[in-house]
Amino acid sequence: MNANVGSGQGVHVNTGGEVGGKHGIGLNAGGSLAHNGAGMHASGHMGAPAYGIHAQGNTHLNTSQGLGINAEAQALGKYGVAAQAKTQLGGGQGAGFQTGAQLGENMVCRPMQKATWV
Repeated sequence: MNANVGSGQGVHVNTGGEVGGKHGIGLNAGGSLAHNGAGMHASGHMGAPAYGIHAQGNTHLNTSQGLGINAEAQALGKYGVAAQAKTQLGGGQGAGFQTGAQLGENMVCRPMQKATWV
C-alpha cells in the first residue's frame, strides 16, 4: 500500500496484489483525492485476457465534469461473454445511462438501453 500527500496534489492511495502472474488472478485498487475532485479506480483480473475473466469498475467525481460511473465485466475474453454498463452525470452534459451485453465473438445477443437528460 502506498500513500502520498503533496501540495496541490491532494491525497493519493494505491493498493495492488497479484496471484499467479498473467495466467492467475490480479487485483488492483487505487484512490485519488486532489484539488480538482476525487477519483477512485478498482479492477480485477482472473486468467489470461483471451481465456479468463476480467472485471473493472471506475468511479470519478470531478467538479468540472460532474459525476461519472463506469463498470465493465467480461468473462472468457473475446470468445466468451461480455457485459458493460456505464452511467454518467455531468453538469452541462446532462445524464446518460447505457447497458449492453454480448455473448460470443460474433455478437449473438446484445441488448442496449440509453437515456439522456439535458
